[in-house]
Amino acid sequence: MGRYTRSRSNSAERLGFASVSTFERLLIPAPPEWRNVYGLPDYPAYDALETLTWVAAHTQRVRLVTGVLISLFEAPVVLARRLATLDHLSAGRVVAGIGQGWMPEEFAAVGVPARRRGAGFEEHLAAMRACWAPDPVECDGPRYPIPRSKIGPKPVNGRIPVLIGGVAPAAIARAARLGDGFIAVCRDWESCRGADHVLSGGGRGRSDRPAGRPDAGGRPTRHRADRLDRAKRDGRSGPGRSGRRGRGHLGSQHRRPRSPPSGRRPNGARREAHGLSRRRDDVSPSDACRRRYRRRRCPLRR
Repeated sequence: MGRYTRSRSNSAERLGFASVSTFERLLIPAPPEWRNVYGLPDYPAYDALETLTWVAAHTQRVRLVTGVLISLFEAPVVLARRLATLDHLSAGRVVAGIGQGWMPEEFAAVGVPARRRGAGFEEHLAAMRACWAPDPVECDGPRYPIPRSKIGPKPVNGRIPVLIGGVAPAAIARAARLGDGFIAVCRDWESCRGADHVLSGGGRGRSDRPAGRPDAGGRPTRHRADRLDRAKRDGRSGPGRSGRRGRGHLGSQHRRPRSPPSGRRPNGARREAHGLSRRRDDVSPSDACRRRYRRRRCPLRR
């Protein structure tokens, strides 16, 4: 699995993707008491931050996004230090995608109350940002008090961007009010437009915080909704072009412009170098071309 993760992350960086992301899933309740109506994968998920640490060691440029961590499962001081440590090890490439969680079984397993988690999430985020701010750090919140102290390491660039994920309208409004961006989870056609409407209302008309940050691999929700509408009218299953899930779904802002390799010759020059004429109806392979062909077909003769 480690080799697979490294290969995928290296390919993402080579192809010009802006980021790679991991998610957190502590457990999946077992049947028959629980029905997997949400389509969750039936295999265990690696720890998100440890996986991104592995990716950071094998990449140079791509951003490292947690999409998303359930922040309430750890004390804000602990999670803030873990994120800042990875930010240092990766030269400032960390983007913290966090959410408040939804599965009661996970909260029971870690001993954290699931009630009023929205208010607890806001205080938790404020405490983490205080840990990233200059020393001395002090928080007097009722849930996560931090005595006056020095806490490090600090983020490389002074702060870590925070993206907030969610589905419920209250979570989307909270993302617009508190986050640097929003990780959209759109399950149907209507939820895409609904998310953008709630986000705009919760953000008090702040157009500088679009849903889905391009540098985190996201796409503004209104653009996604428009593309889904076009796909629906065209009878396609998704927003990709011609049924291709990869490049059709990948926006131009997520691909690095690729220049042709230096010294590359035009098609005609390459064909002549291989002993082929420019005209398709007059192909005359050279002896060197025949030898290369035989070596490819018969590797044992080399």
